[in-house]
Amino acid sequence: MRRWAPLLEYLYRKSNDLNARDNKPRRPFRVPFQVAPVISTMCCPPITIFSCFVPTPLSQLSGPEFEAARRSRLRSIFIACVAATLVMNLDGGGVPAALTSIQRTFHLQPWALGLLGALVYIGQATGALACGPLLKRYSPTRVCQAALLLNTLITLLFALSSSPAMLLVTRFFIGFLQSAPAVYFPVWVDEFGPDSRRTVWMAAIQAGAPLGIMSGYVIAGLLTQDETST
Repeated sequence: MRRWAPLLEYLYRKSNDLNARDNKPRRPFRVPFQVAPVISTMCCPPITIFSCFVPTPLSQLSGPEFEAARRSRLRSIFIACVAATLVMNLDGGGVPAALTSIQRTFHLQPWALGLLGALVYIGQATGALACGPLLKRYSPTRVCQAALLLNTLITLLFALSSSPAMLLVTRFFIGFLQSAPAVYFPVWVDEFGPDSRRTVWMAAIQAGAPLGIMSGYVIAGLLTQDETST
């Protein structure tokens, strides 16, 4: 983007010259190199195009504006946490509901079916022990973001499994990667939730898991009803 800086600075100087004729001085401006090249085609002082979409930093606000912006952002983060908890637990109901189809596809023995149901909880227990040191050493936000992203990828691999071994291994890692958000989301609510709504927020976070499992049962039942009826 640095190659656009001279052009942007030229446009800004020309704009300042026009404003100077009207006795409208403008404060000094340093061209941000991250500005998109499309700004160079505008006949106005360069601005950061992403400022229309990125919220104003809280450090630039004060008083009531600061509190209102902070409450709004906390509410958005909370809604995202509840949604992530719900989606993350869909497999908890989806796999048991589709167990007949899974057994028919992979010809699993009864012990393998039992192991398939247990591995997700073994992974959660193992991940809960591992995520404690990770959340202390690294940013909890980054750890949860990485866990959710990897959980999505592992769930996709689980859906694309071509062998019983791959099915069981991915099932374990699904539970393992669910542990960091499951551990940290309630801690985040307890630390950042507003006093007047903290109990409600905690209840909603805890309700996300059973709601996700229930939704998984319903969705998997609807998707596999044709197979089970034949």
